[in-house]
Amino acid sequence: MSSNASKRDVEVRAALERASRGLGARAAGASRRVVRPAAPLSARGTRRTSPSRVRLSLVRTTAGLRWRLPDDVREAPAGPRTSPRLALKTVAEYDIDVLRPNEIRDFLAKIDARLTPRRGLRRLQRGRLVPVDGPPPRGRCLVFVHGTFVGSEWLLDNVRGGPQGRTFLARLERHYDAVLCFDHPTLSLSPFLNAFELESHFAGSKAAVDVIAHSRGGLVTRWWFEALRRGAGRGRAVLVGSPLGGTSLASPGALRAGLDLLTNFAGALQAVAGAAAAAPFFVAPLALLRVLASITSVGAHTPLLDAVLALVPGLAAQSRTPDNTEVEFLRRAGTTPRAAYAVVQSNFESPAVGWEFWKAFRAIALADRTADQVFPGPNDLVVDTASMAEVYGRPLPRARVLDFGTSPVVHHAAYFAQPETLDFIAAAFGVPSLQ
Repeated sequence: MSSNASKRDVEVRAALERASRGLGARAAGASRRVVRPAAPLSARGTRRTSPSRVRLSLVRTTAGLRWRLPDDVREAPAGPRTSPRLALKTVAEYDIDVLRPNEIRDFLAKIDARLTPRRGLRRLQRGRLVPVDGPPPRGRCLVFVHGTFVGSEWLLDNVRGGPQGRTFLARLERHYDAVLCFDHPTLSLSPFLNAFELESHFAGSKAAVDVIAHSRGGLVTRWWFEALRRGAGRGRAVLVGSPLGGTSLASPGALRAGLDLLTNFAGALQAVAGAAAAAPFFVAPLALLRVLASITSVGAHTPLLDAVLALVPGLAAQSRTPDNTEVEFLRRAGTTPRAAYAVVQSNFESPAVGWEFWKAFRAIALADRTADQVFPGPNDLVVDTASMAEVYGRPLPRARVLDFGTSPVVHHAAYFAQPETLDFIAAAFGVPSLQ
């Protein structure tokens, strides 16, 4: 294994140590108990024992980083019977406390409180977020709506990270009567309930509203405009990398491979953007794997993964499956558009250093097929590209779409670093340059 890979493993292990705090996950070396796999099913189909803790391992393979539960049939531990092309090294091991069914909802709410500790509206004022009682009663208002696992600070830092980001935010503050950010839980509640809360903040306001939404925030925005908004006139929104038709990453058959991919994404993001940008994407796989391990240790069975997803409303609502009624409702929403939408999309492909895991992750599709189960086609590492412009069940006019095409630069966390994205948003909302 190369020294670069070893260095990244050390950095990933350190990031996971920070992420694991408060998640009911302990580094295996710190555990005093001997952890055994869940007991097999009896002839009557019931387990003879129920473990209170299971072991979770993160292994580096030629496919990148992959998680293993004790009886995971996808990949065996490294050993004489294991192909050297797959298992290479154990990066970290954790002992996970099993949740009882009645504890899962509270656990997800706890994770949401960690990922988005502030809730509701705050105002961007001189580049900083400050408390606000509510939106302006009239005039022009802009709202930022963040995506899954992250909060408004992450989204604004993402904007500031680009060469024109700070100037862009200053332009917005000058153009609008108020620039607001909406913080909301993304795991324990569905996008519809997030939108319901957002509308409650705007009750009584007649302000004209524009929205900049990233990722899952696009679903929140569409629910708000299509089903709940009662304010003045039609809204306008730019939806950036949004799973409007769902994301394969949240589909039952892809969930296990998707958690691997999120961890690899976090490791690569940490290398190129820093620990703060990557932190939420380390917390999320650990938290979701704890839920998965609590339901069953046989994670490869799709019906069981259906059950796991159903317990996480924020993910289930954005699953890219034919039976996702929430996405289907939005796809069919009305014949008269209730908002003027524009979208930003990309298909990320790159052999660049720091992202080589992606090339390898796809290269072993014939051996494992997990990569193909995540994304059947173009994507930005988190959302299917084809999903990003699914508005009203028909394509948007080309002038309303900023498509980066197949890009070696623009992935899910890099849209706002591109000057083209900021120029596109400014043009969509008529935001002038600073004089």
